[in-house]
Amino acid sequence: NALNNVNVISCDNPRDEALAAANIVSKLVCEENYRFKDFILVARNADNYQNNILRQCELNKIFVLQHIPT
Repeated sequence: NALNNVNVISCDNPRDEALAAANIVSKLVCEENYRFKDFILVARNADNYQNNILRQCELNKIFVLQHIPT
């Protein structure tokens, strides 16, 4: 069942959410043989992540540092 593979996380801010998601993805790719294309990240309000260019660059950097394609 695909729903067994859903993780829901909530953090204080978009940066912490991106960091938590990146850590989960990295761990599953490295340890459980998942592929990056096996993941989708969904946000309730994408504006929280896209409105501020500097914030978006910072969030992308989190994924780049974890070697996760963006």
